[in-house]
Amino acid sequence: GAYLPLDPEFPADRLRFMLADSGCSVLVGHRSVAEALPVETAVWLDDAAVVAAVAVQPPTAPQVAVPADGLAY
Repeated sequence: GAYLPLDPEFPADRLRFMLADSGCSVLVGHRSVAEALPVETAVWLDDAAVVAAVAVQPPTAPQVAVPADGLAY
């Protein structure tokens, strides 16, 4: 996965171009800001079900072994 920051202050045409050019398959954001963006799959952080699901997660990140030769490292 990759992180593509989308600033809601950008013009709508710029945001649409960035999504199309990146090949974005899932948008994670707030419906109140990004609902008009052209994506097929979205996780809306301001939906009650998502808020409830996140609330029951542990407050710390899981312990994950990261090898020194991992591509991102």
